[in-house]
Amino acid sequence: MKDCSFRFNEMGLLTNNDPGTSLMVEDCEFAHNLRPDGHNHNLYAGQIARLTVVGSYFHHAHVGHLLKSRARMNRIFYNRLIDEPGGTASYELEFPNGGVAHVVGNLIGQNPETENAHLISFGAEGLKWPRNELQLIHNTLLNPLATGGVYLRVAGGADTIVARNNLLLGTGTLESAGAGDYRNNLHAQAQDFAQADAFDLRLRSDSELIGKLMPLADATEAEMTPDREYVHPRSTRAFRGTPHNPGAQQSTVSAPTR
Repeated sequence: MKDCSFRFNEMGLLTNNDPGTSLMVEDCEFAHNLRPDGHNHNLYAGQIARLTVVGSYFHHAHVGHLLKSRARMNRIFYNRLIDEPGGTASYELEFPNGGVAHVVGNLIGQNPETENAHLISFGAEGLKWPRNELQLIHNTLLNPLATGGVYLRVAGGADTIVARNNLLLGTGTLESAGAGDYRNNLHAQAQDFAQADAFDLRLRSDSELIGKLMPLADATEAEMTPDREYVHPRSTRAFRGTPHNPGAQQSTVSAPTR
C-alpha cells in the first residue's frame, strides 16, 4: 500500500498470521488509533513472511506501540516514529518474537508521557524464528526522559545484534541492551540539530558531528548503507553519493549567523 492514512481507528492496521503473507507500506501515516480496552497499535504485523515500511509517519499512539511486528523478515527504512506530545505509546518499535529486523535511517523518539521507557524492543515475548538478527544502522533516537529511558531492549539468545552510526539524543547508551557489535553510536545535543524540539533533526552545519560516520565496509553492511532520507510529513528523498553523517538525516541546515 502507498500514500494511505490510518487515523482515529480502533487499530490502525492489523495483519493475519499467514506465513506466506508480505506487506509493503510506503509513504503512509498512522496516528490516534484508540481501542477502548487499550489493546491497540498503530501498525501490528502478525507472524507473516515479510514486512517492509518505508517513508511513513507514526505518531500519537494510545497505550499500544507505534509499530509492532512478529514478521520473519522486517525492513524498516527511512520512517519517522516519534510519539509526539499527547501520545502515550508503549514501545515506538517492537519485534516481540525477534526475526530478522533491518532498521535503517529512521527517526525514533518517545515523549515524557510514554507508557514504557523503552524505545525499541527485540524478542521480549520469546525468539521464535530460525534466525534472530537486529541491525540498527544510521538512526536518530530521542529519549527525553530525565532518568530511566532506555534506547534498546534485547532478549538473550539473539544471533546477531549490530548498532552503528546511530545518533542518541538523551541519556543512556545502546550497549545497555547486552552483547552485540556497537560502533560509532554518538551522543548529540539539542543544539546539534536544526530544531530538536520540533523534531527537525537535520544536523546544523556547525555541529561537531558533521562527517563523523563510520563507513560500512562489508557486503552485508553495504546493503544497509542508506541512500535516501525521511522527509516530513511522509515521504523520502534520495541524496547524492554515500552518507557522510551519522544518524538518519544527511541534509543539513546552515548555522545561524551572529
